[in-house]
Amino acid sequence: MAFGACHWIQIMLGKSLFATRRRLLDAFDAVVSLAEEMNVSLPETENPGALRDDFEQPLLLTVCGEINAGKSALINAIQGSYLCRVSDLPETDLPTLHLYGNVRCEKAHTGKWRECQWPDESLKNYHWLDLPGMDGIKKSAWQPWLDGTDVLLVVFAFRNPWVAATWDFVTRLPEKLRSSMAFVVQQCDEAAAEDLPVLLEHMRDLALKRIGLAPPVFLVSARQAFEAKTQSSLAHLAARSGLPALELWLEERMQCIPHRVRTLASLRCASLGLLHLIDEKLYEVKRSIQRDVAFLEELELEIDGLLQHTVRHQVQGLGAIGEEFTRQSHGIARLLKSRLGIFRGLWLIMRGENTAQQLETLLQERLTDAVKEAAARDARALIDDCAEHWRTVENRVVSQTGVAAAPWADIEQRLQESRQQLVDRMGRAANLSIGQLRVRGLLGDSLRLRNEGLTMWMIFFLLAVIGMGITGGLFLPWLPWLFGGLSALLWCCLTVFAVRTAREMVNDYRERLLRSGEFFFAALRGDYEEGLRLFFREYAQGLKSVRASLVRRENGLQPDLQRWNDLFLKIKAIEQEMAL
Repeated sequence: MAFGACHWIQIMLGKSLFATRRRLLDAFDAVVSLAEEMNVSLPETENPGALRDDFEQPLLLTVCGEINAGKSALINAIQGSYLCRVSDLPETDLPTLHLYGNVRCEKAHTGKWRECQWPDESLKNYHWLDLPGMDGIKKSAWQPWLDGTDVLLVVFAFRNPWVAATWDFVTRLPEKLRSSMAFVVQQCDEAAAEDLPVLLEHMRDLALKRIGLAPPVFLVSARQAFEAKTQSSLAHLAARSGLPALELWLEERMQCIPHRVRTLASLRCASLGLLHLIDEKLYEVKRSIQRDVAFLEELELEIDGLLQHTVRHQVQGLGAIGEEFTRQSHGIARLLKSRLGIFRGLWLIMRGENTAQQLETLLQERLTDAVKEAAARDARALIDDCAEHWRTVENRVVSQTGVAAAPWADIEQRLQESRQQLVDRMGRAANLSIGQLRVRGLLGDSLRLRNEGLTMWMIFFLLAVIGMGITGGLFLPWLPWLFGGLSALLWCCLTVFAVRTAREMVNDYRERLLRSGEFFFAALRGDYEEGLRLFFREYAQGLKSVRASLVRRENGLQPDLQRWNDLFLKIKAIEQEMAL
């Protein structure tokens, strides 16, 4: 019994109810805060301040009865502390309102009522109104207080529960207050146990006769209840005092006060209604972000389509490089032909020059310059096309997303760098491609064989000339003529060999160069396409700031979505608690 009593005295009146009310109010404030952050307009019919003020209005628990019936002692017992002065003589001469205050103080208001402030947290949720004895009290004195009363406890002394003044007071009560009223017969510890059931039945019968209904009747000893709450050694008196049943009824009554229930429902409905508006706003923002993302993807596809069109168009334009390759091939062949004359060839043999390497180097220089010039020209044209395209993109981006794209000056600076990279890339590709043609090696072999042949015929020719000179110096009659004819014949053979091999080498070299043009073109194409892709990749970076803005908007929306979900679940949980 003592353990149960100790557990009872720790329960604060209305603790569960007020905790639920506080959670709902906190949730409502959080919903209003989220709505303000989301720029959601509140319905004109709802005023958060008025709802909050109405909701936070403390309950008013009124205690009335005849003089010295034990009204003040009952308040002290329920509260578990001395709020009201108690003595054998009447102490309450004015309506006294006990409410929360930071410090203990007492104020009298024009001699009509008294205000007592207590640093008791429970009094933030409900106030106690202790009325003077009802003996001869006028209706005008208590009517204003009863208009705001949520729960009314009418206290009777067990010695005289049928006092006329109190019953007349009860009879004059408004109908709406009778449903929140309970009768409390005080000082029952002084009555004999066998008299209590009779007293209880008498109170019910008298109530039916006087007001047509039987309110709950509680037989209480405030003295025993107060001692049980304040002295652990007397905790066993809790059950005897009869106060636990009264407190249980107060708990239940607090939860079903009509206008309080309506206020609670109004705040819950207002919270859910505002959450619905926020949900619509979140959905609208989310759809807006999705539309902007789709629009940005369309722009990126548009730029990719521009890339594909440019690749097809510009690769076809590489035909000009092919024509330049053909022209340079013919020019190099003519240069080779000029170096393959008899006397020029003999002179080059004597000097030991590497004609094949010189011709390849010259071809590399000419073709590399031609390729780099073509790449620079194409890149300049692309920058002009991108500038015209970007002007339309900027307007569309701002119109659709409200975000300013990167300025053209920044994009142009990056494209100029990409242009130079494209030119350098194509120059390296041209050098590498010409080196892979393997024409120099074949020409070198042919020149070596021709030079060996020319050297051989020249030796034979010189030997014949020497023989003619020696025999002529010896004045031999016929040998000089023989050697002279032989030298002339050898010179003719040398000439025929030189002309024929030169013509064959030039034609073969030209044909080999022209045939390798297709390989040269194919080798350049891959690098050219990759260079264009890198160029347009830099161009597409102009949308990077827009993409980053959309990502920030989407990431910023996630906390709001999570807050909305948490608040919705919280209010639904409170709704289930209220339904229990």
